[in-house]
Amino acid sequence: SKCMCAWYVMRSLQSGGCFPCGIYPAYAYRDILPRLGFSEIQESEVKQGDICVLSQNSKSGFGHIAIYDGKQWISDFKQKSKYPGTAYRTESTVKYFRQTDGWHTANIWIWPHEAIEYIIVLLKNFYRIKL
Repeated sequence: SKCMCAWYVMRSLQSGGCFPCGIYPAYAYRDILPRLGFSEIQESEVKQGDICVLSQNSKSGFGHIAIYDGKQWISDFKQKSKYPGTAYRTESTVKYFRQTDGWHTANIWIWPHEAIEYIIVLLKNFYRIKL
């Protein structure tokens, strides 16, 4: 991992036609994906193209995001499971999303308090990113 899962996942979505919405900490996409036309689904419904978003934990202030290719989860690396590390198994919540009704562009803007929260998280955890 390069600690750049959100960048890689968003680049993939943009390649598929999704409106560019910026790069935020991975956990933030639990709120951003529904604004882009994604609906939350159950784990039992996961199929190719679906996205999982894992919350922050003691090891990662960013959280994690990955896309399912039909066989495995992929973020900034090919994962063995949806969990990229041990702390995610025990400390994180998981939400699954599927693009359901076309790409939305009208509701992607975030509130200033959200932007400030995301910037603070990025600054506190920037040292972890391997550019």
